Amino acid sequence: MRTSPLARNLALLLALGGAISAITIARPPGTPGPLLRDFEAYYAAGVLATRGMSPYTLRIWDVEKMIPGVRAARNEALPFVGPPTYLPMWRALASFAYRPAAILWTGVLVIAFFGTLIIFLRKQGALSWMNVAACVLLCVGFGPLTSGLALGQDALLSLSGLWLAVLWYESSTAWASVALLAAALQPNAAVTFLSQLPHRRAFAAVAAAMSIFLLTGLIFEGHLFRDYFHVLIEHGRAERFALIQITPGAVAAGFGVAAPGAVAISVMFALGALVASVLAVRTTFGPLVKLGIVCALLPLAIPFFHEHNFVLLLPSILVGIFAPFRPGFWFGISAGVCAVDWLGLAQRPEALPQSALLLATFALALYCASGRRYAAIGACTIVPVMLLVAHLAQMQPAPVWPDAMHGGQPLSGSISAVWHDELLRTGQFEPQPLWAALRACSLLGSGLLCACLWRAARTYWMSTFIMSSNGDTSLGRKS
Repeated sequence: MRTSPLARNLALLLALGGAISAITIARPPGTPGPLLRDFEAYYAAGVLATRGMSPYTLRIWDVEKMIPGVRAARNEALPFVGPPTYLPMWRALASFAYRPAAILWTGVLVIAFFGTLIIFLRKQGALSWMNVAACVLLCVGFGPLTSGLALGQDALLSLSGLWLAVLWYESSTAWASVALLAAALQPNAAVTFLSQLPHRRAFAAVAAAMSIFLLTGLIFEGHLFRDYFHVLIEHGRAERFALIQITPGAVAAGFGVAAPGAVAISVMFALGALVASVLAVRTTFGPLVKLGIVCALLPLAIPFFHEHNFVLLLPSILVGIFAPFRPGFWFGISAGVCAVDWLGLAQRPEALPQSALLLATFALALYCASGRRYAAIGACTIVPVMLLVAHLAQMQPAPVWPDAMHGGQPLSGSISAVWHDELLRTGQFEPQPLWAALRACSLLGSGLLCACLWRAARTYWMSTFIMSSNGDTSLGRKS
């Protein structure tokens, strides 16, 4: 059901008020630590690369402990697990002092992401001031995006590259290859571009991007690839069942399932997601719809997924808003679930007012962008659910690294072993059903979003086929 422009304008004003209130009045006390906590590791890697040292070792702590805001006495080393191909970029940022570099990096993330959003709207023929404002507010209200931006996560730049690659590959293989290079900042995100195969231009873009990725890495930082792959494997093992992992296996471990059982559950979900991805790619049409479905399946398929990685679901939500089939109530529910940082309700209870305002902003912006009441109503129903869950979560607060870390033991061994020890001392491996249930909410939202998109897309295209077969492309009936 569509609504009047007046109602959408009013909802837009309310969403704007909610966003401003969340950022100002309801903003919780700042957390201790450096500006852009995850950028700390990127910056330190750039410093070490400038010195000719490997950033995949414990030497990274020698740089990190000098960054303003880091507590050197606590030994809170943060590993760097990015591809060596991008070390020249981190070296360039490390040529500045930390704070100016962090501000510059934030600007890069904001411009890249919202620039991509504008390009998406233009490609969809939906570039209007209402849609731009609504989509910006929708993104502001999307928890994984705001948390990723606060951390300085390169996942935002990776998403922008992936999104642009899908928008461009049919018209320009060269630009799509460049965009895929940005997406490969996080290879687990870039892999979703495979949803565009077997399109020959998609093949060409993948081949070109992989060639540039490997050649650039080998020419500038070739000696570090072995270190990179080693730390990638070890880091995955060190963090596999930690609280910060939002994967089927980690959730199962949180419910008390033993490691072999949790691994089996991970494999089962991964195989199911792989089969669903293949079926979705073969039975739906349109590059963006395929991307949206596969992105929604990704958290169920890979063994390494953090809260900020759920930013990959934004294309899925925006596809649902602007695709011709436009799913309704259940789509709104799934989008609302995906917009909430469920684990954060237990990690930072004091941020509940801000979280509630951001979710309300998201729901109102969804209404403005889609013009569909039922989708917005579905998202709004998550607000009271979130408040109830937050009340339960406050009874069992979850630990946050590094603030909850006990002791300050001397650092020794590999960086992955040290990281595992830090998480262990933070309490990240304690089985706790409530924390597991909170993480399961994020996975449930992702799976439901995939199902809504898939069903709506299939229904729309089947009805379109029937209408065209009957000689009536407007109402689906013979005239």
